[in-house]
Amino acid sequence: MLHPMVIHLPLGLMFLAPIIIFLLWQKVKENADQDLSQNDLWRVLIVVLLIMTIASFVSMMTGEHDEEIVEKLVPEEPIESHEDIAKIFTISVVILLAGSVAIAYLKENIRNLMIISLLGLSLVVIALGGLTGKKGGELVYQHKAANAFDAKTVGDNAQPKKNEKHDKDDDDD
Repeated sequence: MLHPMVIHLPLGLMFLAPIIIFLLWQKVKENADQDLSQNDLWRVLIVVLLIMTIASFVSMMTGEHDEEIVEKLVPEEPIESHEDIAKIFTISVVILLAGSVAIAYLKENIRNLMIISLLGLSLVVIALGGLTGKKGGELVYQHKAANAFDAKTVGDNAQPKKNEKHDKDDDDD
């Protein structure tokens, strides 16, 4: 059950990307002829997006693993819906990374337009990440996907004991 832990990394980092891109855009406007590959903000952006990309792929892989367990309890449609939007999110992150690498090698006039485009795409990535998280939350809270792991851990035939008290004060009796 690694998926719920891993997915928080790309979803958290997605909020940093537009901030870094905006700051980079401001820096590029101040010094348009600077070699962007030597810019620390550009390097930070690439590292953040690279981590996001790797974490997104790892999240998809762990999600596929967890799907094998969850699909015994949850209907296929909500699982597929979550998986589909997660793929679009991951593809968008890859495009954002590729575009961010490319801006270091573009001419000044095209670079500025590309940075603005990347800023817009980073906001789309946030929306896609939010939708992916919403769909995942629906799996857990509406479709009770987490119960699939309880059944696996406890055993399919295990049933809770009735009338068992767990109150500390009862131990004194």
